[in-house]
Amino acid sequence: MRKLVPRYVFGAEKEKAKAQHTDFYQMMDTMAEEIPIGAEGLIFHPFNHGGPYWNPHLRGAFYGINLRHDKRHFFRAMLEGSVFCLKDSVLLLEERIGKRAPDYSLVGGGSRSALWTQMICDILQKDAHILKTADASLGAAMLAGIGTQIFQTPEDAITQCVEREKEVYVIVKIVRNMMYCTNFTTASMTILCRTAVSFKQPWRDSETH
Repeated sequence: MRKLVPRYVFGAEKEKAKAQHTDFYQMMDTMAEEIPIGAEGLIFHPFNHGGPYWNPHLRGAFYGINLRHDKRHFFRAMLEGSVFCLKDSVLLLEERIGKRAPDYSLVGGGSRSALWTQMICDILQKDAHILKTADASLGAAMLAGIGTQIFQTPEDAITQCVEREKEVYVIVKIVRNMMYCTNFTTASMTILCRTAVSFKQPWRDSETH
């Protein structure tokens, strides 16, 4: 009887990596690196929950699909689209707090992808470091420590808990950033403009009454 592949995206690749005792993230990076920056016109908008614009009408979508696109294109587009969404979130946060972060700390499973972490640096134009304890729950544990006075200040918590494992630097700042932005922005503006025309933002209109 044929073994069934788990029903999740790239399940076959995950099973293959497990069978070959290789790193799944490295396997996926290799696959995506076969495709040039911009995924040959395939764009992914990761607005599955409306963020970071909090527009309830936004939806996640692939845009620009044609017959030459295969699984490698879709994965690369997912990586690039998620980073541009992250960039928008960072810009909104910096605008609200009135200052810019000098660099970034990357945590969670995605930080195990060398390609994705490099994309973050090149698109956000900031160097970053991957934490030795690359788990998103670390921040929650630090906040709990501050609340129970195990740590006196946030700075104290950072000093005792945050340990850098790897540095990631921006590669050829202007050139790579322009390559990413040129490929992504053209198609992004087209689809976002269509969204704005299609919906008259009733949630904003209601705020004026």
